[in-house]
Amino acid sequence: MDKKEQDWLFDKCLDLFYYKDGYLLWKNKGSRRSNVVNPDTKWGKQRQVNIEGKTYSVSKIIYLMHHRIYPSSPICYKDRNNKNTRIENMVVYPEPPTY
Repeated sequence: MDKKEQDWLFDKCLDLFYYKDGYLLWKNKGSRRSNVVNPDTKWGKQRQVNIEGKTYSVSKIIYLMHHRIYPSSPICYKDRNNKNTRIENMVVYPEPPTY
C-alpha cells in the first residue's frame, strides 16, 4: 500500500471507527446490532471490515490507527489469540528478506 492510500485509509478509519479496550467500534452504529466491528468471527478466523468495497483486517486497521502504518506483513499476537486485538498484544514482524 503506497503512502497516499495509507493516509486516505487512516483518515477514513478515524471518521468511521474508534478503538476501546481492544475493540474496533463503529462511531455510527446505524442498524447494526452491535457497534463492535465484526464480533461474530469463528475461532482462528481473522476479523475483517469492508471500507468502500475493499476488505481490510480489523487488526491491521487497529494497528494503523495507533501507528499510522498499515502493515504489509502479518500481525502476530503475543498471547497467540487473534481475538485479543489490544494494541499491546500485537506485533508486526518485518518481511523476510528475499535473495
